[in-house]
Amino acid sequence: MDKLEAGESVLSFRGYLQSKISDFVSEFKQSELAADLLAEFIIILSSYQEEGTHLFPPVFITEDLDELFNVTKGLDPIVIGSGDQSLETIRRAIKQCAPLAEWREWAIFVALKRKALTYGIFRADQSPLNPTPFERLRQVRDPALRIIGLSRLGGNFVEVRGGFGQFQYVDITGSQEGTSNPIEVIRKFTQIVTRDAPLEVQSRLQAFYYRVGIEMLHANHGTLVAVINQKHGIPAILDDGILLTPRVQITRAIEEFSKNESNDAFQQLFALNQLIRRMTFMDGITVLDSRGSIVGYNYFIKSSAINSKHRGSTIGGARRRAFDVLCSNLGEQLLAVVYKSQDGAVDLGSA
Repeated sequence: MDKLEAGESVLSFRGYLQSKISDFVSEFKQSELAADLLAEFIIILSSYQEEGTHLFPPVFITEDLDELFNVTKGLDPIVIGSGDQSLETIRRAIKQCAPLAEWREWAIFVALKRKALTYGIFRADQSPLNPTPFERLRQVRDPALRIIGLSRLGGNFVEVRGGFGQFQYVDITGSQEGTSNPIEVIRKFTQIVTRDAPLEVQSRLQAFYYRVGIEMLHANHGTLVAVINQKHGIPAILDDGILLTPRVQITRAIEEFSKNESNDAFQQLFALNQLIRRMTFMDGITVLDSRGSIVGYNYFIKSSAINSKHRGSTIGGARRRAFDVLCSNLGEQLLAVVYKSQDGAVDLGSA
């Protein structure tokens, strides 16, 4: 291997990244160390895999665990390990904790002490109607808060969030497909799928579908979800699906939970969340309506609806072509389509 010649410089992505995230650690007592560890976390999380499966654990870095748990409503912290203030300790923390936090029942914490790092997991609020720990951090505006959150939103896309409102999206990708901001895609989807819901349950229904959207981003498979006007039926371009009659009305489950917040009502909402997630795991298109109801699943585009332009598309595979066909039919009946490739690229088409 040739050696570098005198005077040659090496472009360091890590150095560039650290220069862009310095504001996130300005309130930390060990700000230089925090910046170095934060850069390492971003790089590792952006493409983290175990046995070929992409993982999406939420990570929180802090100097005050009590402060972290108070902000995120974290419960039942479990210390997994500790070590010196080194990148090796960070890599070990991810290796030991990431599989435990994969489905976000748990989140990872890393606490910066004077001469060591302590890491572990804490339990997250699992209610489909409550904010996730990361969403709670998004809502905080405290200049003195020494907490940094990291969330891999999809593909190689990482969101970094500080305790006083600052944020940064980092896209470490070589994908040929578009790089739409995943969180913006999910927010727009959430607004459209709850557009015609009763006002008294709309905010809770939005929280429900926000969690559904985040879980779609983190799935290790591609997804297509269509949202239709709640006054209309399945679009004529779709075929061979499973129509649910009557539609599964999430609003009714939320109304029931709002009345008594019983364990049975909670379990129903949680099960409905999991049901939608499993529908999106299947081949084809999952169909929802603008009142937040489940209309059907496992739908496919009719061959007669695919014209020569779509057949000749050279970008993406069958799922991307189906997305393009759906987008060309947006209007009064078909309001929106969410696309996620197996590689993690996301996009949204809306009327």
